[in-house]
Parts: sequence; C-alpha cells; structure tokens
Amino acid sequence: MMGGHHAISGTAGALVLAGTTGVSLGVIDAGSGMSLASFAAMVTGAALLPDADHHNATIAHSLPKLGPLPSPSEIICRMIGKISGGHRHGTHSIIGIAAFVALAMLLGQLRYGELAIGAAIMGFVLTSFALKALKLSGPFSVLPWGLSLAVAGFVMKEFDTDPFMLPLAVGLGCAIHIVGDMATTDMCPILYPLNPKAPKGFEHIPVLGSCWDDKGSFGFPILGNAGSIREWILCLVFTGYVVLAATTEAGIFDPGAWATLPHFDEIKTGLTDPLG
Repeated sequence: MMGGHHAISGTAGALVLAGTTGVSLGVIDAGSGMSLASFAAMVTGAALLPDADHHNATIAHSLPKLGPLPSPSEIICRMIGKISGGHRHGTHSIIGIAAFVALAMLLGQLRYGELAIGAAIMGFVLTSFALKALKLSGPFSVLPWGLSLAVAGFVMKEFDTDPFMLPLAVGLGCAIHIVGDMATTDMCPILYPLNPKAPKGFEHIPVLGSCWDDKGSFGFPILGNAGSIREWILCLVFTGYVVLAATTEAGIFDPGAWATLPHFDEIKTGLTDPLG
C-alpha cells in the first residue's frame, strides 16, 4: 500500500474506533475534541512507522538536513532497518509491532504534570513521516521542522497522559499499516524471524493459495498490487469517512438531524391532505 494511503487509513481507523459520535464505534476512550485530534494524529503517523526501515525510504527524508547536521529521520530509519533485518522484514511482523509498542510504552512514562513529553517526542517524528507521505512538506526545508514542532507542542498539551494511550495509538497505527500491506500482493512476513514457506503445491489451492507464499509472507491480496485502482477507491472511501467523522466531531455536521426530518409517508400525507 502506498504511503499516503497508509496515513489516511490510520486516520480513519483512529476515528472509527475512538470517535465520540454516531458515525464511530467509540470502543477506545481517547477523549473528545483536541484530545481525540491528538490521538488521531498519533495513529496517522504510526501507520507509517513500519516503513521506517530503510535509509532511502521516502519517509527517511521527512526531516531535511539543517546545515551540516545529518537528517534525523534518515538516522532513525537507518537504525530501525539494521535492527529489524532490512526492508519489509521485522517491522512488518507481530514482533515488530511489539517492539514499537514497547518503545512507546517507555516514552509514555515521560510526563511533566499534565504535559505528555514522551508523546510529544514520538509525535514530532511521526508527524514528519505523515507530512512527507501526504506530500504536505512543501518545498522549503524548514517547513517540515516547523510543522512537526507545532504538532509536537499540540500533542504535548492535549494528548492523554495515561501512559497506556501512547502505546495503544502506536500499536493501532502499526497494525493498520500491516493489515493494509497484507491486503496487497506484497503481503507481510508477520511471523518474522520465522519464515515458514508455503508447502509445495499450496499456490494451486483456490483462494487460499494466494494467502501464503514461498517466502513466508501471509496476506489476503484483495486489493491486488500496491497502488491499484482498488486501493485508490478504498482510500477515497476512507477519506470520505474521515471528512464525515471530523466534521461530525467538530459539530459542523449532525447526522442525527436527519432523524428529525419527516418521513416520506408524513410528507406525502401533508401534500395530499393539507388540512390533516
């Protein structure tokens, strides 16, 4: 799945699970208003985290060099790549999700009163990833830094200081990323470092044959290749939902208002018998 599509999938996942209105399930209590917005921002960035495993990846260039200093995003991606075994290995597995959650758990302990210091640090990096993936970084090298710092400040003030909320947001984002990749023909080595290969002839089994390959990757490639028309259509649906959920949360649109409109039969009766 393409980077921008991972990001919008993360946003949609956060809002459908943590939203507080009738268009969301609301199974995660991330607060409302600015608190919910900061949670959604964190999940959006975390939905790109599994791809931070190569120093030449798109998001590795999220934070441009400032003068002689090296790009911190490139350094981070290089380190993650070495630890995880290279591109699309450990970071796209169950153990990879666990590692990212453990890191978030440690950062979640960093608080000063009501200020979520650890979440701000994580938010700074993840925001830069999201801006790059969504092509919102702009042509100026200072812009990604400025926007990422601004979001980090917002997250520090508004993010829930419950130490479990940060690992929850990061784990959710990473899981959404992996599910998205599993829905394409690339699939994911979710059992890494174990890479059990599909038995000989397995590929000939209808439907199931495409869900496990000879490299030890698993999936359900209903979207076809990454960047397919099906993927674009799905992410357009996600985008539409994000707009609906966000405007509903902000009070701009109220789906419940439709329930107060007269039913068709009542309208018909009013037209045919205006005197009642």
